[in-house]
Amino acid sequence: PTIWGCPPAELVETKSFFDGDDYCEYHLQWQPPSRLKTFLFKLMTPGKVVRETIVELECDKELLKEKYNHINKLNKVLERKVAELTTLQESSTAILSTLELEELLDLIIAKLMDVADLDRAGIFLTNKDKQSLVLIHAVGIEEQLISQVKGYEIPLDKVDNIIARSAHSKEPIFIEDVAALSLNPENLLLKNLKPKAFILVPLNVRGGIVGIMVGDNHENQGFIHKTDRNFLKSFANHIAMALDNARLYKKLHESEQRYREIVENVNEGIWILDEDGIIKFANRRLVDMLGYGDLTGRSIYQLVKEESRERLLKIIMANLKDRLSKKEVLLKESNGGYRTVLLSSVPIKVDGRFTGCLAIVTDLTEKKNMEKKLLQTQKLDPLEPWPGELRMILTIYLPAFSVIPPCCRQSSRIIRS
Repeated sequence: PTIWGCPPAELVETKSFFDGDDYCEYHLQWQPPSRLKTFLFKLMTPGKVVRETIVELECDKELLKEKYNHINKLNKVLERKVAELTTLQESSTAILSTLELEELLDLIIAKLMDVADLDRAGIFLTNKDKQSLVLIHAVGIEEQLISQVKGYEIPLDKVDNIIARSAHSKEPIFIEDVAALSLNPENLLLKNLKPKAFILVPLNVRGGIVGIMVGDNHENQGFIHKTDRNFLKSFANHIAMALDNARLYKKLHESEQRYREIVENVNEGIWILDEDGIIKFANRRLVDMLGYGDLTGRSIYQLVKEESRERLLKIIMANLKDRLSKKEVLLKESNGGYRTVLLSSVPIKVDGRFTGCLAIVTDLTEKKNMEKKLLQTQKLDPLEPWPGELRMILTIYLPAFSVIPPCCRQSSRIIRS
C-alpha cells in the first residue's frame, strides 16, 4: 500500500499465530525512492509546511480574535452587572441612612441618573386624597423651568396621559422616539423640556402605586438601549419601599409632633414612669408646677412626701394589676414646699408586660387652701350653727340686736336655744 507519500512497500509475514507461533510478525520493506524525487520532496516540503502553518496560524488568530471579542463582551456585561449590584447596595445603604423625604429624593435621583445614563430626571408622587400624581422633585433642569413644572399634577384616571397610564404598569416603559407617538405637544412637560426619548419607571409597593420616576438624556438618545430593564425594575422596588417608609415616617413624625404639642400645652401635669418608678417624661406644665428645671431621670419616690408614699405605692400596685387608680398625694416643690395633687394613673403595657405607668397630675393646692380658709371662716362665724335661711335673716337683722334692752336679751337666748 501507499502511505505518507511513500512508494509501494513489500509486506512479508514471518510468523503467524494461526500457524502455531506465539504471535504474528510482519516485515515491511519499501522500494528506495529516486534521488531526484527525494531531492524535490526535501526542497518543496518546508515551503508547504510553512504555508500550511501560516494558514493554520491565521485561522487560530481569527479564532483567538473572536474569543477575545466574546470574552471582552462578557467582561463588559460582568462589569455592568457588578456596577448595577454595587449601585443597588449603595442605594440601599444610602436609603437606609435617612428617612427625611427631601434628602431621600436627592439620593434617589442621583442614583437613577447614574444607573440609567440620564442627565435629567424627576419624581412624581401619588396624592391619595386627590387621586393624582404630583411632580415634587427634579434634577438637571434649569431653575426657571423647575419653578414652572414643579407641582405639575396629573389625575390618575387621565388615560390620554402616558405618565398616568404608566402608573398602572408594573414594568418600566421606554419611549425611544417621542416624535413617533401621538402625544399632546401642548403638554406642560413636553412643551418646556422637549424630550426626544425618555423612560417611565413605576414605583409599586405592597400592590399600590407610590409614584413614577421619569428621565431622559437630551444629548444622547441612545441611552435607551444601554439601560437594563430588569435592573431598573429591581432598583425601582428598592426606591418604592424607601419612599413608602419615608412617607410613613413623616406621618408618624407629624402625628407625634401634634400629640406632643397637645401634651405640652394641656393645663394638667403629665408624667410617664418606667417600671422602677423613674420619670421618663414630664410635660412643661408639671415642670412649672413643681419648679424643677428637668424631671427626667428622677425617682418619683424622691418627689413624694413621706406620708404620701403609701398612697403612691397603692397607685402603682393597682396599675400592676391592670387597674386605673386615683389618689391625692403631696409632691415636693423645688423650694421645699409641697403641692397637693390628684394622680390619675393608668398602666402602660408592651406585649402584655407592665413597663410603667402614665399619670395625669391635677394641682389641688389652691382648692385645698380655699377649703382651709373657708373652714376657718366658718369656725369664726357665730351664726354657723344656725340653719342656712335663718342664718341669712339673722345676718341681715343682727345689727338691730345691739339696741335690744338687757331685759330682752335673755329671751333671745332662750329662743336661740
